[in-house]
Amino acid sequence: MPLAADQGSKELVTVDFLQKYIRFAKRYSPMLNEEAREYVSEKYVEMRMRFQSGFADLQAENSERKPRLAVTTRTLEALIRLATAHAKLKLRKEEVLVEDVEVAYRLMLAAREEDVPEAPTAPAEEDDSDQGPQDLGAIGRESKLLGLGRF
Repeated sequence: MPLAADQGSKELVTVDFLQKYIRFAKRYSPMLNEEAREYVSEKYVEMRMRFQSGFADLQAENSERKPRLAVTTRTLEALIRLATAHAKLKLRKEEVLVEDVEVAYRLMLAAREEDVPEAPTAPAEEDDSDQGPQDLGAIGRESKLLGLGRF
């Protein structure tokens, strides 16, 4: 079954080849190198500021305020999983590179931007209850994920 256009073009990738490629790529277990680990940390903090507090919008006085989106430890884990998946796609055996983290970050931003509903026209009262409690367990999990753990 061709994945290319049906108009007489050659097959780019067959389903059989794609299945074999994925099976082969799953053998690898690349881990974040130190530079990629720091970059994940930077991007995670950037996402928290961007989506939870409306940081970019607060700097301009006349700009509309964007709604908040939850950026939690799960978001950090997803960023790491996506970066690792990209490294596997590139058949990297040993390391997840900064390039992989950047691709994962852009993918998550694109998905988040699509999910952001339109800002309300009238300013609503702010309620911090949607963020949930900041317990020490969540902070500990974030520290562990950004620490020397294996990914």
